[in-house]
Amino acid sequence: MTEEVVRAMCSEIWLLPRVWDTVSKWVTEYKQPDDRNHLAARRAVLALLDPSADHPAATLLLSNALEHPDTADELVQGWSAALSVPALETRCEEVLAAWAEAVADGALDADAVVEVLNHVIREHWMTGPLSTFIAGRAATGYTSQSVVDLRERLILRWNDPRPPHTGPRSGQTPTRHATSLEYDPAPHTGPEDEA
Repeated sequence: MTEEVVRAMCSEIWLLPRVWDTVSKWVTEYKQPDDRNHLAARRAVLALLDPSADHPAATLLLSNALEHPDTADELVQGWSAALSVPALETRCEEVLAAWAEAVADGALDADAVVEVLNHVIREHWMTGPLSTFIAGRAATGYTSQSVVDLRERLILRWNDPRPPHTGPRSGQTPTRHATSLEYDPAPHTGPEDEA
C-alpha cells in the first residue's frame, strides 16, 4: 500500500476511522526495525498526518484530538514511531513544516497541534527532525514564518503554568472519536505492499 493509496482512502471521510485504526495497529504490531512492515507502517502514519485540502485526515484527526485524549495519544504514538526511523527524517521534516503552514493558514487547529507536538517533544527532543524543527539547522539562512510562529507557540506552551486543554472548547460540539467504528471491521492485511 503506497502513501497515495492511504491518503486517497482517507479522502472518503467515512473510511478515516477504519484506516486510522488499522494504521495505528500496524505501528504497535510492527515494532521491530527488521520486520518488513515496520517502515511501511510509519510511512502510512506520515501519509495521514500530511495535511492538504484534498486529503483532510490530519485536519479531522487533530480536531478530534482536542475532545478525545485517546486520539491525541494515537497521534503522539504515530509521530513517535515515525521519528524513530532514520530513513524517514526528511519526510518527518516535510510533514512538520506542513503542519506549521497549515496552522498559519488555519487549516489545522493550533491548540491541537501544540498539544500533540509538545507530548512528542518530551520523548523526541533530540531526534533529528524534531530538533531541526525546533532549533533550526546550522547554515540555513531562511526559515518560513509559519515554522517560526509554530516554534513560538510551542515555547509559550512549555512555559504556560495552566494545565493542557481537556474537553470541548466553548461553542464547539464534541465529535466522536476518530477510531470508534460503527461497523464490523473487515479483516486487514499488513502494509507489506509498501516499498
